[in-house]
Amino acid sequence: MKEKTFQISRLIISCLMIVVFLAACSQESSNKGKAISELDKVKDVTVSFFNAMQNYSDYDTYMRLSEDERFESIDERAKVMKGAFSEPDKYEMLTSYVVQKYTPISQTEYHAVVSQTFKDVGEAPAYAFPVVKKGDKWVVVIERIQLLTSSI
Repeated sequence: MKEKTFQISRLIISCLMIVVFLAACSQESSNKGKAISELDKVKDVTVSFFNAMQNYSDYDTYMRLSEDERFESIDERAKVMKGAFSEPDKYEMLTSYVVQKYTPISQTEYHAVVSQTFKDVGEAPAYAFPVVKKGDKWVVVIERIQLLTSSI
């Protein structure tokens, strides 16, 4: 009788240990799925933005994931870029890109170094696009720059 009780106790303890082990594994697994790093968010926004810009394929994503400093107002930006997305052959079109690296600048800013190839111009020098956190979302900042193709 004592031996049977001992065996049942061992069985119960073994079952409890298995349950605790499985619960711990499940908790660790679910935490990994939820814990998306800020760098992962920056990467996702950057790739989604450049995919939208490639061949002017997704106007809504472009508007949602970027701030464009080339324009004086949101209305001007919307008008010009709507034209680019609706008639891409009239504008210089991004045909491919490669994100070379991400550099953290602060808790709310990264730089994404991106090389780009355009339909008519060809490959442009790699450029560090700021990716900044605005509230709870990240956006790619398109700065007002001018690429020089020859020396001044």
